Amino acid sequence: MTDEMRISLPEALDGLSIIRNHRNTNERLNAIKVMIETMNITIDKKIFIYSDPMDDIKNHLFSGWPERLYVLYDEKILFQGKPGSIGYSIPSLDYFLKRHVVVNN
Repeated sequence: MTDEMRISLPEALDGLSIIRNHRNTNERLNAIKVMIETMNITIDKKIFIYSDPMDDIKNHLFSGWPERLYVLYDEKILFQGKPGSIGYSIPSLDYFLKRHVVVNN
């Protein structure tokens, strides 16, 4: 394990607090900026970051616990995996994508 991968529990909790304890939109956006800088996310990595408004509606609709896999398109759920950890299935998602998604090169 490299030094960069080692993190103590208090450090991890400090990192989470900047994301979880925001009280308004500015604090939430600042937490996103910190995350982008901390994770070294650059435009060339083509990682898209979205944020809920303060009502956390997407978080409530697509809660991360238990984890699920989703495919969304045009504001519709095309695929909703079973709740994890037992129902979490990458092969099911792969099967869905191969049967329903056309990739143009």
